[in-house]
Amino acid sequence: MAPNMRQDMPPGETASERVPLIDDRDRGEGWKEEGQDERSGEQSGGRGFFTVDDAVSGLGVGWFQVLMMLVVGFCALGEGANATVAAFVAPAVKCEWRLTDKQESLLTVWVFVGLLIGAYLWGALADIMGRKVSLMAATVGGILTSTLAAVMPTIGWLEFMFALMGFTFAGQFSGLTYLLEFVPAAHRGMWGVAAGLFWSAGILGNAATAWLVMPWHGWQGLMVITNIPYVVVLLLFPLVPESAHYLTAAGRSEEALKSLRWAARLNGTQLPEGELVVPAVEEDDSENECRHCSSKIGKFLSDSARLVSDSLWLTTLLVMVLYVCANVVYNIILLLTTQIHTKQTSTCEGQVFSLSAEDFREVLIVSSADLAGNVLPVFIIDFIGRKWSMFALSGGVVVSLLPVVFAGTGLNPTWPLFAARTLTAAWNNVLTVYSPEVFPTEIRVASAGLGKMFGAFGSMPSGFVAQGLFDKHGIRASVGVLLALTGSSMLWEACLPIETTGKPLQGNVLEDGKEREGQGEREGLDVEV
Repeated sequence: MAPNMRQDMPPGETASERVPLIDDRDRGEGWKEEGQDERSGEQSGGRGFFTVDDAVSGLGVGWFQVLMMLVVGFCALGEGANATVAAFVAPAVKCEWRLTDKQESLLTVWVFVGLLIGAYLWGALADIMGRKVSLMAATVGGILTSTLAAVMPTIGWLEFMFALMGFTFAGQFSGLTYLLEFVPAAHRGMWGVAAGLFWSAGILGNAATAWLVMPWHGWQGLMVITNIPYVVVLLLFPLVPESAHYLTAAGRSEEALKSLRWAARLNGTQLPEGELVVPAVEEDDSENECRHCSSKIGKFLSDSARLVSDSLWLTTLLVMVLYVCANVVYNIILLLTTQIHTKQTSTCEGQVFSLSAEDFREVLIVSSADLAGNVLPVFIIDFIGRKWSMFALSGGVVVSLLPVVFAGTGLNPTWPLFAARTLTAAWNNVLTVYSPEVFPTEIRVASAGLGKMFGAFGSMPSGFVAQGLFDKHGIRASVGVLLALTGSSMLWEACLPIETTGKPLQGNVLEDGKEREGQGEREGLDVEV
């Protein structure tokens, strides 16, 4: 769909309430334009104030968001491919190196160990050093680790590289926050869901690539080819600026203005007239870069305490539990899909692993469920809200898996798993949109990283549930675990105290527990003149 090149109207605002446009000096002069250097506490005559949210709403949706979507989307494409590569590599390595069932399951566990370590650290890096810096470092790390994993000579070294792959893979999660901070509130749900389509395309593309590449170049070739989307991202990175939300939270208002002007230029729109309102930050007069970094870390740790404040502790607890449930359910279904087919008809002759064309087609069919799962939220996320969308989708997972429990081996599990994976992918997608919306700017990515860390910790036994438990007790046992997790998550979703649909990103929640109005007065604000 072609981008809308007109300036969008923020929700609930009439034409008479619009802020006048800025003068010619600031009309889309580009990201590189030099900003004002002087600061003043006095208001200019007749000029108002605007926040980053006001500016982003004024940008509308246009070519800038398309460019951001390509950067974040190709990150998600590579992320999706790397997330599923272990499902194909583990059975092949087991055959080639004659591993035990336990060693095969441990390969998957090491990926989650890396995720566990990296999720919060990368989120913290994104909140301390910037979204773009964090995403770029994780992208480079992803290329290096997966390429090196392809040439590891022993299982010990491969496990180590899988852990590093999981660590760098965790850094890709900041991409969605990076994108949504440049999207007007009225469009965030749709664009967040659209970004998930790239993840789905990565999973589907990896299944198709495995079908084409593994018979000829083995699992090593598959691991190298999954880096192609990351290479595209590195080529696009110079074209996008740092998040204006992050820059204002860090007190770098001049850079935030440059970022917003670049976005306005690409969209053919203009920033509001007036002075940019930014949070007051403590000036660091030290010339010592180490002390400067230490002050950033100290501020971040202080801000992180808000996660357990009176207004946010319940939301934090429930969101973290939902990250565990949603991630564990998804990873078990993902691994179970491949395990069913490799157990039934795979061959391992002369230490060469092979799947039949029919098995690859079955895996491809179920993998396409992610694509369907990322389209599904489009129809509900902005209509019934984030909270009840998650409730409905997790309930659908329960319904889709019940036939497997009742029929057992008498039922082909391909289609029930397809339905369950579709709904689980949609459920995860809505959760990843909800999480950055409900937490404050200063800890937005770190909170999502914390959720991914809990999700990775909970997912560590996924390989044993989808592989070990399935091998010993059959599909009913594995599906029983899925039903218990999904059913309990419906209760936690119903208890979520905050709905974020249509609300501004910056400062959704005040310390006293009240919802923050996007255009209202803010505490502790400075003005950039």
